[in-house]
Amino acid sequence: MHRLNTFFLIILFCIFAGSAVMAQSRRLVPQPAAEPTQAQGGADRLALLIGNAEYESAPLSNPLNDVRAFATNLKEVGFEVIVRENCTNKEIESAVEEFYNRLHGRRVGLFYYSGHGMQVAGENYLIPIKAKIERDLDIRYEAFNAQRVLDYMQDAKTGINIVIFDACRNNPFKRSSRAAMAGLAKMDASGQTYLAYSTDPGKVAADGDPGGNSPYMKNILLNLKKPGITIEKFFKEVRRGVLADSSRNQCPWETSSLEEDFYFIPTNPDEAQTAVHAPAPDDRAKKLQEAINKANNGDASMMNWLGMASHGGFGGLEKNHEEAAKWFLKSAQAGDSYGMGEIAQRYQDGLGVPRDFTEALKWYRAAAEKGDQRTQEFLGELYSEGVLVTRDDAEAMKW
Repeated sequence: MHRLNTFFLIILFCIFAGSAVMAQSRRLVPQPAAEPTQAQGGADRLALLIGNAEYESAPLSNPLNDVRAFATNLKEVGFEVIVRENCTNKEIESAVEEFYNRLHGRRVGLFYYSGHGMQVAGENYLIPIKAKIERDLDIRYEAFNAQRVLDYMQDAKTGINIVIFDACRNNPFKRSSRAAMAGLAKMDASGQTYLAYSTDPGKVAADGDPGGNSPYMKNILLNLKKPGITIEKFFKEVRRGVLADSSRNQCPWETSSLEEDFYFIPTNPDEAQTAVHAPAPDDRAKKLQEAINKANNGDASMMNWLGMASHGGFGGLEKNHEEAAKWFLKSAQAGDSYGMGEIAQRYQDGLGVPRDFTEALKWYRAAAEKGDQRTQEFLGELYSEGVLVTRDDAEAMKW
């Protein structure tokens, strides 16, 4: 009996010892740099940074450098930061879900993605590592729709949302997808959102020299700690730097529905998290009526602004896609190329108007013929890829 007890004690010792060794082994596994870190003022500012570099078919040099450097600098200006590196699709979903759950009640939310991205049928997708994309149908299931980020941030009722896509590198799956087009498509900011791209919609951005940062992130870091400049001024400085560094081949682009001022480093200590001066309700109503009056008197820029405000639900207007389409169509009929491009996209997507590819192509072509460079390039891509039209290399070259 004593011998049996001794045997069981030895077995128990081995089990516990083995468990301890396994636990110690788990502790010795390097943990990802993804753990959120609380920083000064972090209760009000939260950022999620995702960097994907280790793609099988087209690896990138600098996304991990970019997110790590950005994380360090954001912490120093009062952000709590979550970093995720080399994410699969499920890992991107998990990171965005965590971000969403922790974002509620914050004054500022910031999302940054560095890696491959593509646009398909006007929708933008962030490409995970290990994505298996062999046909157009796979994209919806193997890649992460970027619109989900904006939807989650809006639903979290954050005071100000900042979304930055450094995701316009060349599409590594172009041979597998006829519908995929270069760069990212234009997305509309809505609900107190500032949306920034590393280059023009439909264009491709540079990754940068190995071991460094992308040209876009390099200039973000150069300007991030300048006190007293609004986010609009900040990204204008970033754009100037990238244009200079790229010999004007890469032009960062932004769209905004902000009605408040935001400073990464405000000069007024009382505005340490967001320097905000929202217009008074009466003043906002007055400005809205002035915009409507000008639009009705033929001001196409006001028609376009009312279209954007109706689409995004800002400036005192409720979100209304039919109303947005009405203003953009009016702008297009007045001969404005921006309005032409916007109504074309809405006819293509069936947003606020019945889907009509013939009308979409008509307005895309009208905008291109007016000399709108972005639409010309987009039309060239349509003919090159056979989207909305029969593939025609001669027409593609023409535009």
